[in-house]
Amino acid sequence: MYFYYIKRIIRKLRQPDFRLLFGLGLIFLLMILIFASVLSTYEKNITFSDGLWTAYITLTTIGYGDVSAATPQGRWVTVLTSMLGIGCFGILTGVILERAMQRRMKKMKGEGKYTGKGHLIIVNVPSYAETTELMKELDHSPDFKDIPRVLVTAQLPNQDKEIPHFLSKKLDAFIMGLP
Repeated sequence: MYFYYIKRIIRKLRQPDFRLLFGLGLIFLLMILIFASVLSTYEKNITFSDGLWTAYITLTTIGYGDVSAATPQGRWVTVLTSMLGIGCFGILTGVILERAMQRRMKKMKGEGKYTGKGHLIIVNVPSYAETTELMKELDHSPDFKDIPRVLVTAQLPNQDKEIPHFLSKKLDAFIMGLP
């Protein structure tokens, strides 16, 4: 049982996006520890646990101000840490949004894959109007209402390269290609 989870973790670590997010997380944790150590060393009234709190609040740019640096060294470390925090969160947000957009574009272009079970396969799209009508009928059918829907087609109407949004939100997957 544990080997299964270890294999999954190793498989995830091999994915470039996960490695980047994992690396950013480690850098963030390391920055918190370094900042807390430096702050508790230079500031007389700040313990290591207060330093951890201040580091987290500074890196996330929340900045409560309940614990703050009083010495010039502590203030410089605080300034550097806040700039690094802004940079880390910018990179992290950018990576997450880029990945979400890539997934959406893959789904819209039919480049994704579907590994689910118990789904309904709809083969070919004669027209958007007919396909939309089919989706409405499936929505009103108690037998098919909650069943995942996968559309497989070699070509979309009007030579479109992407499936329209109004149709994609009714599907669990769209695969462009021959069934």
